[in-house]
Formats: sequence, structure tokens, C-alpha cells
Amino acid sequence: MLRYLDQWSEADWQTYYYTPQGTQIKGLEYDWFGALELPLSRAKFAAPNYLARFGFLIDPAQKATARNPGNLPVGFARHEDDETGKAYLDVSCAA
Repeated sequence: MLRYLDQWSEADWQTYYYTPQGTQIKGLEYDWFGALELPLSRAKFAAPNYLARFGFLIDPAQKATARNPGNLPVGFARHEDDETGKAYLDVSCAA
């Protein structure tokens, strides 16, 4: 669980946690990752509570934002590829 300190504003930590590095995770499209379901279920693989099981940092009160539209854990980012016009799953410096 995350604990925010008074050192940064919300805009600062949103920028650090969710700004992409400009890479792609194996060409995985961001929207596809967000739509992926768990086996034998309609529950989403990318749900923050599910990804927390693997050690990813989440804020239980977190909501989707402009920097994190998929409401993903810290370190996951959306990378817009200028060449293809598609959005890919990326990592941030906080990953």
C-alpha cells in the first residue's frame, strides 16, 4: 500500500509514477492489457487488487487519471507510439 509524503504534490507523484520511458512491453497494446480477463472469469487481470498479489504497488483509493487512465499500479504507463498511432503498455522510472 502506498503512503504519500508531503514532499511532492499530487501532480509530481503522478508524473513520476506514470510517465512512460518510451518503450513497449513486447508490443502489448495498452487497451488490450486493460481488457484481459482472468481465466474462467470476467474479472480483469489488470485490476489493481489482482496485480497487488504480485508485489505491484497500489493505492486502494486510487482512481483513473489523465496520467493513469487504466488505473494501473505504480510503474505501469501508457506509451503513445507516433509511428503506429497506438498506445502500448510501458514502464515508468518508478517501476
